[in-house]
Amino acid sequence: MTRRFNSNEAGVFFTAMIVLALASWPVSFTLGSYGEVFYTRILTIWIASLAALFAGAVALSEETGLRRAGRSPSLVG
Repeated sequence: MTRRFNSNEAGVFFTAMIVLALASWPVSFTLGSYGEVFYTRILTIWIASLAALFAGAVALSEETGLRRAGRSPSLVG
């Protein structure tokens, strides 16, 4: 099921995409130029991965209605 973005959601989406592009540019450049990721950029990759994981968890909980029912998602049974 698809729906249109409202203006607030679109603003948040585009802001997140700009921040992600700015954060990933140095990592992509060094990987393309030197064929390796420098140690100082490992934290950037780790934080971007965690942000994507949490965003997916929030989107999934919104989609399944766990927040509206007053329950939180649990990793254990």
